Amino acid sequence: MVPPEGYTEDEMGLFVDPDADGPHSFEPPAPPTEPEPQPSLEDELRIERRFRRKSIVLRIVVFALIAIILVVGIFGMMVFSSVQRIKGATDDAEMQATTLKDAFLEGNQDSLRASAEAIRSDVMVISDEVNSPLWTRLQGLPMVSTDVSNVKTLVGCVSDLTDHALMPLVDGLAGVRFADLMQEGRINTDLVRRMRDSVVAASPVIVANANTMASLPAGSVDRVNDVVAKLRDPLNQASAYLGDANGLFTLILGMLGDGGQTRHYVLLAQTNSEIRSSGGFPGSVGVLRITDGNIELEDFTTIYHLKEASHDKGVRANVSDEEYAAFLEGYASDAASPTLTPNFPRVGEVLRDFWVGSYGGQVDGVFGLDPIFLQRMLALTGGVVASDGTEVNGENAAFELLSNVYWRYGYDYGDAGNEEEDAFFSDVANRAADKVISSLGSVDFEAFLDVVTRSGSDRHLQMWMANPDEENFMKRLGISGALQEDIARPEIGIFANDNTWSKISWYLNIWADVDAGTRNEDGTTTYRVTAHYFNNITDDVIWSAPIYVYGNNPQKQERGDMVDTLYIMAPLGGIITDFEVHASRYPEGGYPTAFVPCYGREMWRTQVLIGSQEDVTVTFAVTLPPEVTEPPAIRTSPLCHD
Repeated sequence: MVPPEGYTEDEMGLFVDPDADGPHSFEPPAPPTEPEPQPSLEDELRIERRFRRKSIVLRIVVFALIAIILVVGIFGMMVFSSVQRIKGATDDAEMQATTLKDAFLEGNQDSLRASAEAIRSDVMVISDEVNSPLWTRLQGLPMVSTDVSNVKTLVGCVSDLTDHALMPLVDGLAGVRFADLMQEGRINTDLVRRMRDSVVAASPVIVANANTMASLPAGSVDRVNDVVAKLRDPLNQASAYLGDANGLFTLILGMLGDGGQTRHYVLLAQTNSEIRSSGGFPGSVGVLRITDGNIELEDFTTIYHLKEASHDKGVRANVSDEEYAAFLEGYASDAASPTLTPNFPRVGEVLRDFWVGSYGGQVDGVFGLDPIFLQRMLALTGGVVASDGTEVNGENAAFELLSNVYWRYGYDYGDAGNEEEDAFFSDVANRAADKVISSLGSVDFEAFLDVVTRSGSDRHLQMWMANPDEENFMKRLGISGALQEDIARPEIGIFANDNTWSKISWYLNIWADVDAGTRNEDGTTTYRVTAHYFNNITDDVIWSAPIYVYGNNPQKQERGDMVDTLYIMAPLGGIITDFEVHASRYPEGGYPTAFVPCYGREMWRTQVLIGSQEDVTVTFAVTLPPEVTEPPAIRTSPLCHD
């Protein structure tokens, strides 16, 4: 190619301007291109028709989306309206249920019937809604089909329960009041039988619906699952009791001395300020007799009367070799020692041995109660005034009976102090028992049940029955004081038996720290535990207290020492390893640390001195079987404070 005018070609083949300040290259212009062909009229028409088709499809899609949004919106509004109607009926039914309960307790038949009818009307509204075509369409949606089905089943159960259990119960219990159940020291067995007939008639409906609810699968909506559980749980509980409603009421009537028989129950008043594994030292005992529901309460007396009588007759309790090794000689030979075991059914059996061996006759049950339970009951019935002018009520019963009495009478240590204290305990026990028995018909029923349930749970109320069926009933009610017998619900026992010869356990606190657990290769789980035994007494209390409070056991090394035998019990099926006691001092001649398995469980025992403001700890590991997935609960000796 010939260079343009004024340019020369360099060695790279580029055209450069020799007169420029620096090298400038020149690239020749690109050769001209062919002009773009213009579309023909036919091509333009074809493009326009294609655009029109796309535009029509787009409009159809847009219109379809709008239609879907409108339909879903309308459907959602319909669902929302339906749910609101259901919620309104449910809220009203819950309100009517409260009115129904109050009407039953008051024996107001007109109000009872009106509330029952209102509940049935509310249930019909809910049933109509969930069985409508709208909910049928909802059930066809895969993501909520199970939930909708569960709701329909739940409503069907509620409807069945209302028509065939609630309404017959309302008719059968017309005019019945809870206040009529107990009056003037008598339990109305005729009324109990009437209640039995009504409950027995309704129980098949309750059991059948409980089974239906128990079979429901879990859905995907948490709120629905919660509502299902809310009904399923109480139904399961009711079904567990009412599966044999007639047998249940037969047990209850038998315990009330129905048919002219007389039942004899020993009441064991425990003193937690002298701690024992199952409660406290059994300071006072009384006898409760029931014949055809008529209650007769003998005066409470000191446990030392039974102790002396059993000693004079050489009575020994029937204890196992394991119990003898764990709780030593006194458990078999001392009538004041049955509460050394944490297993209250054995407390009842051992005390029965001493009682029958000393006095003859029969013992149909032993009821263990303490000032914490008494305080809760007096909060419902009102307090009493002892013969020395001391008021004992729902706020101070524990303090007066577990601590203050020893400050008032404990300076006169010896027989005189014992007599004053024993007289005070017997006087308060008799007055409080009379108050409770005479007031039960007028107390709030739910509050009464709450006190019994709560006191059974923390073992301030424990009841043993000699009849095996009745004893199983106590276990189902949760007031037997028995050790946990369900391996799937592990329970670690942290117990203490005081040997200070005092009431210093008022200042004792017991608790435990448990880690999150480690899963082992063999499927077992190991939990690391630290048990704490803390002596909360202070120097100012120690040096001002009577000897009855701080104790005179010669094994004490300092005035504020507690002399306590400690027990650590593994859950059923559990294994204890790495057991170590962390105490600064031990009582001379005390019980050495020992492995003392009992009741099919591993258990360790040791004896320590717990000084003022000292925290004695016991560390150990508990390994639970592979099938146990629930972490262990902690059970301690029942303490002095609510």
